[in-house]
Amino acid sequence: MTDLGLPMLNYAVVSGRVKVLHEIKRTKYDSYLLEFVLENTVEVASSDGGTVPVESLIDVEIWGAMAEEYGKKLTPGCHVIVEGRLASVVFEDKTRIARNRMILRAREVQMLDHSNP
Repeated sequence: MTDLGLPMLNYAVVSGRVKVLHEIKRTKYDSYLLEFVLENTVEVASSDGGTVPVESLIDVEIWGAMAEEYGKKLTPGCHVIVEGRLASVVFEDKTRIARNRMILRAREVQMLDHSNP
């Protein structure tokens, strides 16, 4: 592909509810990591002229001091906005097959409420 001289952008903003919240971890490099699954539901046009809900589940990582902070605040069901960059992680599963996982690495997290749905 020809380089068009355009900047490469990797910035995502997603809102939704925390569906699965994992325990905060401390890595071998002494950094904190908080992982959760964000549920984002949008309405899209259906073939009959109406709309149907489409759910996306997005893996999110929060690192460092921000992980520590949100590890104390986040609960399943709370509504958040996450800003960050997409990262592709390749790993081997138990059957030794290479898998690819897309993650949203949070740069900013904003809690919109503390309530459950």
